[in-house]
Amino acid sequence: MVASVLLLAITSQISLEVAVIPFLWMLPLSLYLLSFILCFEYERAYVRGLWVSLLLLGAGGTAVVIRVGVDAPMLVQLATYLLTLFFACMVCHGELVRHKPDPRHLTSFYLLVSAGGAAGGLFTGLLAPNLFPDLWELPLSLVAACALALALARRGAWPRSPIVRNCLAALGLAYLLALTGVLAYHAHHELDDHIHVSRGFFGVLRVDQDIGESGELRTRLRHGRIIHGLQFADPDLARMPTSYYGPGSAVGLAIHNHPRRARNEPLRLGFVGLGTGTLASYAAASDSVRFYEINPDVVALSSAPTPFFTYLRDCPGQLSVAIGDARINLEREPDQGFDVLALDAFSSDSIPAHLLTVEAVKLYLRHLRDRDSVLAVHISNRYLDLDPVVRGIAEVLGLTVLRIDDAESNDMVYSSDWMLLARDPAALAAPELQLAAEPEPERTPENDPWPLWTDAYSNLLQVFKG
Repeated sequence: MVASVLLLAITSQISLEVAVIPFLWMLPLSLYLLSFILCFEYERAYVRGLWVSLLLLGAGGTAVVIRVGVDAPMLVQLATYLLTLFFACMVCHGELVRHKPDPRHLTSFYLLVSAGGAAGGLFTGLLAPNLFPDLWELPLSLVAACALALALARRGAWPRSPIVRNCLAALGLAYLLALTGVLAYHAHHELDDHIHVSRGFFGVLRVDQDIGESGELRTRLRHGRIIHGLQFADPDLARMPTSYYGPGSAVGLAIHNHPRRARNEPLRLGFVGLGTGTLASYAAASDSVRFYEINPDVVALSSAPTPFFTYLRDCPGQLSVAIGDARINLEREPDQGFDVLALDAFSSDSIPAHLLTVEAVKLYLRHLRDRDSVLAVHISNRYLDLDPVVRGIAEVLGLTVLRIDDAESNDMVYSSDWMLLARDPAALAAPELQLAAEPEPERTPENDPWPLWTDAYSNLLQVFKG
């Protein structure tokens, strides 16, 4: 049961917090099954002292990675989580083999093994989401695995000296208490002073309030460990674009400098990813705005009778929200005729890979009004350099591309990196856009050709930041 809970908890942690990449969930499952093969087929592969020590070492590293969070490199996070899972599964499944009964009782034995795995699945899938406001099943199962390992270690070869035995027992207990303390402190810190916490299929949403550098009260939305938007309580500031969408960001410049805006014609704006609804602040009274948001809990934060964020309520234009996967919704809808379509569908700090492929961008282009229309892609990321991916797609589809990095960072706006794509170079010819654009990178053997992501192929290793 402990191994099953750890498998599902670490898979959730990786998928929700580290990288939303197709088939990444197969890595923990493969290691889980490998431990079964090694322990049941090659019983000598399990050496209690070795694997218990590795589990304790991995658990300590996992506690550190959980505490550090998104500041830890992606490869370090993946390696720590996956290795700790493998060590724990080797201990749990190795001990199962050691406790295997006489052959006449094997039917009951394997039935109980299956029941334990099923119990772990039921606990993680049904009970934990309703009992815990955060992904607490991971630290709980980690502590449980270490407690079991230390208890089992005492049943093996043990020094005869009472003093040595007592010292080792005290060290084991101290380690377990320290591990529990670190994980409990982190769990408390993550939920402390939050005015709203909701846990759903797509992760944990937290709403908190703080005082910015200017002394103004602001409300912030966190998805996982990343801030996904904020709004000031002051009515004079409440409609100002904030966080990654400030006036100097590429999406703000693209809307302000759109040719239709210069002609005082209404714009049709599309935004993939709602967050706090900040982008609605760019709409004029004659504009129409359509958001695509997969998580209904995010929509509820801005559409409840007393919303935490009022950008949608205060939007002067015609506004609609489509709940569900943006790509599926766009495939089913008739052409929307967007003048600006912004892609900002992050989950914690990772963009879903299926929204950044050649086929996906072809779909976005179908929903743009004409050659003046602009596709804006938010590429800010701690781990991945998505610039080459966007350039590769633009090159294949014959699109003009500009990269605009907004370095401004204060209590109202955060630094952000965006890329603008258009069929016609004239759509991106406004002086404000050209002045803010970054120089196009030189072609080198390393980036020639640009990496090309499709629905059939995407490679994270190509775009890891050094």
